[in-house]
Amino acid sequence: MPSHPGSVRELFDKKARGWEAHYQDGGKLVPRLERFSSSLERLVEPPARVLDFGCGTGATARALAARGYAVVGCDISPEMLRVAQASSTEVSWVLTAPGALALPFEASCFDAVIAASVFEYLEDVEASARELSRVLTPNGILLASVPNPSHPIRRVEAAIQHLSRNALLRHATSRSTKVRNYLAYLSVSKNRPRLAGWVDVFRCSGMEGSGVPIQDTANLPLSMLCFKKTF
Repeated sequence: MPSHPGSVRELFDKKARGWEAHYQDGGKLVPRLERFSSSLERLVEPPARVLDFGCGTGATARALAARGYAVVGCDISPEMLRVAQASSTEVSWVLTAPGALALPFEASCFDAVIAASVFEYLEDVEASARELSRVLTPNGILLASVPNPSHPIRRVEAAIQHLSRNALLRHATSRSTKVRNYLAYLSVSKNRPRLAGWVDVFRCSGMEGSGVPIQDTANLPLSMLCFKKTF
């Protein structure tokens, strides 16, 4: 069996070919792209240096580069990065090893880090938060979206995650590709604390803040959190 980080990489390698469609007109991730771009622009002005941590196929990184930011995108999925590299030469693309706790960047080299739906998949959330704090400049900004456990769909997913541990259920649903893919996603999306839990994680890494920069995310499946490095 692959490790947890290996399973995450395998999942997103399989999704890479069709991932860009989510960011095209009417795609389900278009609002996420706009929220990150507009929120960052209010907090950090171009040409700030930005790390897109878990950049996927690079749609958000490209959007930020188009607004004048100096962007580096990193991801553990080689297939996702293959698409990203073919899409833009304005962004620097970096492949990172699954489960690696050290990023290949110098300390205090980014003015901002964005992490769009990444923390739910990480093996060691606390160590990753400390590493992102390390690469941020003093007063640097972290914008992260995380699952909102209060949203009805997250409550349903929590129940499914519990039930999916049953071998008979997994066998009964194994004939449906769509169901298999959904269960694969739920099996690796393991970090879903409430807001106070995320605040504790980031404060322990040397950041402060608990605000949601776009208030309407409180009623969405994903909450957007904003933190500032305090040293």
